[in-house]
Amino acid sequence: MAWITPKTDWAPSNTVADSDFNRIEGNTDYLSKLVTISGAIPDTSITASSDVEFYRIRITVDTGKTLKVKRVSYYIAAANASLRLKILINYSGNTPWQSSSYSGDDTPNASLWTNPGGGPNVMELQVRVVNTSSGDPISCGNSGFTAILIAE
Repeated sequence: MAWITPKTDWAPSNTVADSDFNRIEGNTDYLSKLVTISGAIPDTSITASSDVEFYRIRITVDTGKTLKVKRVSYYIAAANASLRLKILINYSGNTPWQSSSYSGDDTPNASLWTNPGGGPNVMELQVRVVNTSSGDPISCGNSGFTAILIAE
């Protein structure tokens, strides 16, 4: 079920209708499926045109569901436009890595992978910082990230 904007204009005379309960239950179900990952990015020098892995997790995606990135937020202390956050996934080590890159706060609703069937599949997810420059290495400083994912 998709997120439905909650009612915010309640008046003392309002009663809770069936549609209100359905919206509340649907939104609660939606929120229960969100996965939030976050982590620290230690001060590291990243060579030009390369990336460094900072976080790795395994996520199970049920048959017919699509793993989506709903929101990404990160802070790179170096404040350098050449540094990007990259989220990569790999299905059971058998397919090429798929990835999306982000710069700053982003609400991409980007689909990373859809489970074609045959039961639940475990995805390996990595978070990396990428130096897109062609010049000197860049130190990313003490930084951090948060990403919100959902399989729907």
